[in-house]
Amino acid sequence: MILIDPNISIYIQLARYISLEIFSGKRPPGSKLESIREMAIQLEVNMNTIKRVYQELEEQGLIFVDSTLGYFVRDYSQIILVKDKFLHTELDKFKQVVRQLNLTKEDYKKLWEDLKDDHISN
Repeated sequence: MILIDPNISIYIQLARYISLEIFSGKRPPGSKLESIREMAIQLEVNMNTIKRVYQELEEQGLIFVDSTLGYFVRDYSQIILVKDKFLHTELDKFKQVVRQLNLTKEDYKKLWEDLKDDHISN
């Protein structure tokens, strides 16, 4: 389930959502994505929105289109490159927030422990 933030373009949110599914392995390399029509119905959005989502994912290098068969997740070597770039971008955002909040080393250590505990419990 995806929660939509009204302050962020829906296609960006959907592209991120599908990217995370690819990164996590829920959509493994070589797997076929739903058709534009199917995805639009499933997510209750306009087909043009899904076209834009798929275009974004294709530009990122996460999916490719076979003109006769549809959209597919790229091979693992390509996914890992995009995932690495994504993680560095997200880490940079996190560091910026930490700096803006003037967290102490102890605050940061506590936050890190909480994150590790959350990850282990899931």
